[in-house]
Amino acid sequence: MALFALCGCHKDRITLEIISPQSDDTFTIEQSIEIKVTASTQKGEIIQVTAIVDTLYNASVTEEPYNFTIPPETFKKAGLYYIEIKAYSSEDVVEGSAVRINITE
Repeated sequence: MALFALCGCHKDRITLEIISPQSDDTFTIEQSIEIKVTASTQKGEIIQVTAIVDTLYNASVTEEPYNFTIPPETFKKAGLYYIEIKAYSSEDVVEGSAVRINITE
């Protein structure tokens, strides 16, 4: 751990946070879902943030704010779904995070 701190390698990392939704939030099948993400890096810049919901939804943005809207027609049935967020930097660094949501009738 000390070697990591001494080499300064951590400066390439991306700080990624899914502001909303929170893991295990519940939505009805008729609702749009707003995704809000923050992403930053100390070296280079964030060049793309993607949002993927299983194989049902895939979108990307290339500048702030890193927000997405999943339309209600995305979900054909009730169940648990995972929203995966990935951020890419100009330094070829990728960071990912995910939340699980529940869709009800």
